[in-house]
Amino acid sequence: MIRRENIRYHSAWVRFLCTLCWGVIIISASRLNVLGTLDIALVDVLTDGEWRFSIPVHSYVEPSIVLGFCLLVAAPRFERPLFMLLHGIGLLFLHLLAAALIFVRTDLLLPLGAPVLAIAGSAALLQTMAWSEERFRRTFVESLVQARLQFTDMLVHDLKKRMSSILMSLSLLEKPSAGPGRDAELMATIRASAERLLLEVNNLLDIRKIEECGLSLRHGPVGLGALLRETVEEHRPAARIAGVNLCLQDGAPAEISADRHILSRVLTNLLWNAIQHAPAGSDIRIDAAAGPGGAAALSVTNGGEPIPLGTQQVMFQPFLSGRAGEPDHRLDGTGLGLTFCKLAIEAHGGSIRVESPCPGAADGARIVIALPAGRPAALQPRLTP
Repeated sequence: MIRRENIRYHSAWVRFLCTLCWGVIIISASRLNVLGTLDIALVDVLTDGEWRFSIPVHSYVEPSIVLGFCLLVAAPRFERPLFMLLHGIGLLFLHLLAAALIFVRTDLLLPLGAPVLAIAGSAALLQTMAWSEERFRRTFVESLVQARLQFTDMLVHDLKKRMSSILMSLSLLEKPSAGPGRDAELMATIRASAERLLLEVNNLLDIRKIEECGLSLRHGPVGLGALLRETVEEHRPAARIAGVNLCLQDGAPAEISADRHILSRVLTNLLWNAIQHAPAGSDIRIDAAAGPGGAAALSVTNGGEPIPLGTQQVMFQPFLSGRAGEPDHRLDGTGLGLTFCKLAIEAHGGSIRVESPCPGAADGARIVIALPAGRPAALQPRLTP
């Protein structure tokens, strides 16, 4: 299948197609006598002014020579401009030498202007293509390296923050207790930080595994309402620590076909992100609704600052934080959770998108998930470039 990523200088068929198109242009220009002046100048130099007495070749010879030289230029693949230049000069020299020898021995005059332009234009076209791809590759590698460096900083910061919270809570537990309530609160903080720490590590490992090997799903009937209630109850302690309220709108369908474990992890990531970015005292809404034929729609909505449009376009990509594109960038998350959610939902045959600001509001963000009624095949492996 022909795709955009397959149309590159390294592909032989791309080089041949481009040079043949250039050859057709040259042949058309020659038929319209656009190259007459160039032919006269070259022939006059080659034959020392005796070109008027030469015998012209048949009309089909010129197109054959032009297309032949276009293919010869495209046949080898050169990575360095110098080699491409030497290759083109060599072909020009061979053609002019052959034309001179044939003219001296038989008085037959081979076409000159069209082949010269075919060789020079094909070489310039291929070299421009190779240079453009090399520049794009370098820019991509530089951006990838920069993104991974930023990701490393964010990951270290996030892990450090979680570990600091755990250690601080443990140090407070070692002191004389002021009451059972305080100990319970500290234990909840430790558990929340440890769960978030484990979630980040699992996301990092699973994303790479999914990209290399695909995601194998274990489909089965899942009570979506029960799963939502279970997930929300698990995160209420973390929400209380953050000072936000979890509000579940239980209008979910009774049952869908999905991988319960994977879907639970998707909801966990979305709730953690919402808790992390929601302002204190605000509400986080979890909505579910049945669609036609057994399909389902889920959404998690939190208040706070709206997400810029440029950030929305990259927030589901690996190694890019949801806030990485902002000028006042803060190290407030690695963005791995949303990447895992996208891969997992697409493996189910569904879709995930962000709406920010939320419809009908001036701020906040809403993550919307659509799950189909059917049972799709597992996500195929895809390698990162």
